[in-house]
Amino acid sequence: MILVIVLLVFGAVGFIGRPGQWPTSKNPVDQWMALGTVYGGGAFLLAAFAAVLATIAYVNSTEKPRLVLTQTDYPVDQLRDWRLSLRLENQGLVAARFVAIRLKFNGARVAAPYANFPMGPWITVLEWREETTETQWEGGADVVIHANWPYQVPLFKCEVRPSGGDWSVDVEVVADEVPSFTTRIGIGRG
Repeated sequence: MILVIVLLVFGAVGFIGRPGQWPTSKNPVDQWMALGTVYGGGAFLLAAFAAVLATIAYVNSTEKPRLVLTQTDYPVDQLRDWRLSLRLENQGLVAARFVAIRLKFNGARVAAPYANFPMGPWITVLEWREETTETQWEGGADVVIHANWPYQVPLFKCEVRPSGGDWSVDVEVVADEVPSFTTRIGIGRG
């Protein structure tokens, strides 16, 4: 549609800006030269328009999403039935795709899922019998965070078992075309 409009504009400009009179000499070289000049000018204008359009398309294709992590529900000050609610907001100009989050517990371990709070869609790999220090959530192709839209990450519920020292959780966020970043959230003290 845009190409048709551009061609119509070039045609109108060519018709309005045409010479008032074609060369009157009977020499065909003069007539061919006049036609070549008009066609060459039109081709140059079309190429200039295409270059501007290609530059705009290139700039738009190099934009990247910018994700910001916020905590919407602070952890409960008890270790049993501990929960963490996170929200991601895309402050970039293009959508963020294939978002994933990894939680790494420092000074504490996460107990295996139990009846009150199953961990799905969070995935854990048990390191010690029934405990782990890492868990992750992968949004995959199902999660697209559009520009200037928030996305509520699925609630993470578990039982935390302290292993000494300060307790904290490192939240690492990764997505396509987004540099990964880590945020530390304090849980408590042992």
